[in-house]
Amino acid sequence: MPHVVSIPIQNVKPHPKLAFRFRYDVDSLADSIIATADESTPNGQLNPGRVVRTENGDGYYVYVGVRRFLALKLAIGRTNDPWFGVFNAYVDEGLSELQMFMKAKAENEDERGERQPVSLLELVSGIRRIRDSVDPGKASPAIKRLIALADKMEDDRLKQLREAEWAAHSRFKSGQLEGLAKIEGDDREFFTTAAAMVGFGEQDAESARKKRDAAFHLSWFSRAFPEIKREPAAEKKEEDDGEAEDWRGAGLEVHEDGVILSVCPKCGGRNMLKVEGQLELTHLSPDPKGEAKTIVADAVGRVRLSCSHCSEEWFVLMEPLGGQTYAIMVTDSGEFREPNAKTAALDLRYDFTKDEWQRVADGRIVGEVLLTPAKRTK
Repeated sequence: MPHVVSIPIQNVKPHPKLAFRFRYDVDSLADSIIATADESTPNGQLNPGRVVRTENGDGYYVYVGVRRFLALKLAIGRTNDPWFGVFNAYVDEGLSELQMFMKAKAENEDERGERQPVSLLELVSGIRRIRDSVDPGKASPAIKRLIALADKMEDDRLKQLREAEWAAHSRFKSGQLEGLAKIEGDDREFFTTAAAMVGFGEQDAESARKKRDAAFHLSWFSRAFPEIKREPAAEKKEEDDGEAEDWRGAGLEVHEDGVILSVCPKCGGRNMLKVEGQLELTHLSPDPKGEAKTIVADAVGRVRLSCSHCSEEWFVLMEPLGGQTYAIMVTDSGEFREPNAKTAALDLRYDFTKDEWQRVADGRIVGEVLLTPAKRTK
């Protein structure tokens, strides 16, 4: 029965095949570990990881808890405190690479949201790394599906698709990846189809192909796929036959009605809040395809927000005054006070061709909505 041991951190390193995330962001976790450390938890590590011995037996590979291990390394680098110089883990023996993969997969599918969930793309990449040791005939249907994707998609493509997920605040599903896996050789077709899937919510490759040209207008496309350039002929065709109007008809614009613009007291950036009834707000992302978060207010109409621009937290106090009018107050403190400023909710649309939010009144566009803080001059 494995038991938890404290291993000097210099004797541990990520498993070369089973640390399968494309990016490990551990800054905030390191801060949490430093803040948590006390006499009962000297290294601030609340949950042990899992390790196996290296081939030559002089150290350990961590395969569950890689983020915790990297955060501890960052913590000791920041503080030079020996408390953070150990990694607590179960030492496993006799496990196959697939068994370790399954443990790591289960660890990162935390339904309570306490960990950063691993993406399907990262799981496919992970299976690619241990592919030679897995017998498909003895694998579960879920693993067989991952193997089929791994056999058709190279790591370079998987990494770029993961960049698109981060940029679009969305994730590819199995059916979407299976459709993409059928596109062989042509990077332009592959990545523009992928962008249409994750950017416009198209579930199958055939529908996504119809919006491939429109994908170039996604604000994040050039960041995710810098080597894919729009063909000059396509730009001219748009000017000649008004293809941009056809895109709008195809649903490639976003409309949001009843939006309140609230200014962050920290950075001055505008946040978009959509009122849902009287006691719910939906915090909209400045990216029209970004994730929206619904926040339930307490009985006094107070909600805590994290700014879309600077990520600092602050509070909004709100009182419905009837129609689309509200009394509103933003404050650094959670202390209740009577909202004292009146504001009206707006109807907005996002224009992909201009990459901007616009205000709509009486069915007409009446101006651009600036969300980011204005640049300050000295």
